[in-house]
Amino acid sequence: MNAPRKQSGVRPTATLIEPQEPSCGGESVQVVVGHSEDVDTRSAVAEVVAQVRVGLDATSDPPRALVLFATLDYDRELLVREVREAFPDLPTVGCTVDAISSSTLGYHEDAIALVVFCGERLRAVSVAARDLSQHPAGARAAVAEAARCGVERLELAPLLCLTFPESLSVSGGTVLQGARVGLGDGVPVVGGTATDDLRFERVDQFFDGEVLHDSAPLLLLGGELSASWCAACGWYPVGVQGEVTAAEGPVLQRVGSESALAFYRRYLGEGMLPSGDNPLAVYPPDEPSDAFYLRAPLTVDEDNETVTFFGPVPQGSRVRVTETSRDDILAAARQAAQWAGEGFEREPRAALFFSCVSRKAHLGTRTAHELDMLREVTGNGCPALGVYTYGEFGSLTPRGSSRFLNQSIVALLLGDG
Repeated sequence: MNAPRKQSGVRPTATLIEPQEPSCGGESVQVVVGHSEDVDTRSAVAEVVAQVRVGLDATSDPPRALVLFATLDYDRELLVREVREAFPDLPTVGCTVDAISSSTLGYHEDAIALVVFCGERLRAVSVAARDLSQHPAGARAAVAEAARCGVERLELAPLLCLTFPESLSVSGGTVLQGARVGLGDGVPVVGGTATDDLRFERVDQFFDGEVLHDSAPLLLLGGELSASWCAACGWYPVGVQGEVTAAEGPVLQRVGSESALAFYRRYLGEGMLPSGDNPLAVYPPDEPSDAFYLRAPLTVDEDNETVTFFGPVPQGSRVRVTETSRDDILAAARQAAQWAGEGFEREPRAALFFSCVSRKAHLGTRTAHELDMLREVTGNGCPALGVYTYGEFGSLTPRGSSRFLNQSIVALLLGDG
């Protein structure tokens, strides 16, 4: 497998597909999904491209943008090159993921998938913030600069931003902060962070014809499009609630008068360490009182009795320990789709979901049923695709403000504008 190309400089780049003049053809949004489990990269790409072309032949709406996903054991350089040759002018973003599930092929842990957004009056721009961990002004500034570039090129207010950024060298929370600055208030950011099969060594992002590292590709969509999104997790708070009195980014130091580890052990018991089985529920002050998001424990410093999580834990927030069951995790997939549907005024043309790899680990052989839960809500005639990521971007309420989430599933419904 070829190594990803080295990137130099810190520059946002963009690709724009200008809208065609309205014609007698359809003006609705269409989504075409291609999915292959062929282990040979070239053969898998050929299969996916053929599936997509059949779907495009069935619609009069022109293709506007691509989202590309692949599990780890494919030749990513060859993958993006072949896709770029097949669709040379379309904005493309994506990343490596841990598994792919679709209405086309079902659930597979080794696969590639291509999602094509089509629409006569749909507009799309792809941008990428590069070298996030090396940017002199910081990763947040780099993402904000790229997002502003995308908004300028789109030349209208973006309705949705999809992102699939780096997860190891920079926090998804930082990427989200930068995207908010560059996009402006009210633009939803949905997607997930790249994975590497729980090796935590290197993850890859896809941008147009390149394989990137330490980057944040963004796809901005505007024009004739409607979207609704929401997240759910399936974990439930237990035990006492406390206020975070000392924290630095993802490092939780104290809850109330106790150390972070002591707070956890009030529920887990002496000698036990926090794990993904019992993530932390964080209650943000600007959400409904019962709304929370999860933070998954990453490491524990027993000497200092601190716990480091996969995302920031804001000082002053309220927190509780959580627990779950497989049934509860699966039910959350249905709940996310139902909540997303509450904010949707039209029949969905497609459904996407972004689910955490920890959910996959907990569900085991039942992971494939997350897609089934989603399709119970959207119907079997709606194209659907889901991927498994290290962190998710979504909201706690239907069409709400985007947050960086752990151990959650985000449902995204797309339809006509």
